[in-house]
Amino acid sequence: MDTLKYMHDLALERFKLDPSKCYQRHIRELYAEVDNRETIESLDGATVERITNQEAADIILKYEWLQRMGSGTKICYGLKLDGELLGVACFGTGTYKEARMICIPNWTNRLDPAERRRLIEVEKEERVYIDKTVSLMRGACVPWAPKNSASFLIRWACKQAYKDFGWEIFFAYSDEAAGEIGTVYQASNWFYLGKNVGRKRPGHSDYCKAETKINTYSLSGKGGDKLLKKLGWTPEQGKKRTWLRNNGYTCIRTNHTDKGKWVWFEGSDRARKRLKSICRYGFQYYPKRAQ
Repeated sequence: MDTLKYMHDLALERFKLDPSKCYQRHIRELYAEVDNRETIESLDGATVERITNQEAADIILKYEWLQRMGSGTKICYGLKLDGELLGVACFGTGTYKEARMICIPNWTNRLDPAERRRLIEVEKEERVYIDKTVSLMRGACVPWAPKNSASFLIRWACKQAYKDFGWEIFFAYSDEAAGEIGTVYQASNWFYLGKNVGRKRPGHSDYCKAETKINTYSLSGKGGDKLLKKLGWTPEQGKKRTWLRNNGYTCIRTNHTDKGKWVWFEGSDRARKRLKSICRYGFQYYPKRAQ
């Protein structure tokens, strides 16, 4: 039996029955029942340090709702206590530049629409601030991690990533499909930008043939290569999506679910104030969970 699949299938059933808790909380609670470990009482002595992508994947595959590393993951940081890895945060640029166009020089929200469009085009050409912007693509903690571990990890991982790579603008998404309202970002004092901002085409596609359904998310990177090789594809045969269409798979666009976008700025107080002032999106009130 595929234990990972079984546990996530069971967590999904629990989530459907009780969507008042996000999916990742359900999967953590499920593993807590199996592992039967007491929650560590304190974060005293905990550190946040760079780890390998494989170390991070061991946590993500087990406890993160998408169950795979993000395409374009650049670097990962881990929360460690007494040498044990308790949580991971994975950063990357992704593939869509528009998502990283958060701060634009000379931007104010008082600009007329034509001037806004002009500044966006200039930003695309000059890449000012885009290369200083990175996505918190994946994150998860083990069930026995101390209280507030996630916010502690995010706060210090962003600080370290700023020191290591010069990234100043950090963004992330909370996904309604997983019952998320960005609780961990609220606890970390991030700014909420609203739903679906900077997304090219909300939603995703599936490639379907008979009883087989392949999510486009799963086609990225080495994981996607491994998946399609089982179906007969080889790199010499060209692009994976083209191969699927040529072999009888139909691309079906799904209805999108809303994703909330969050942002955090790193650097000196003066630099952070500057970045806030040129953010192209207005800051919104934090979302609340429906009763």
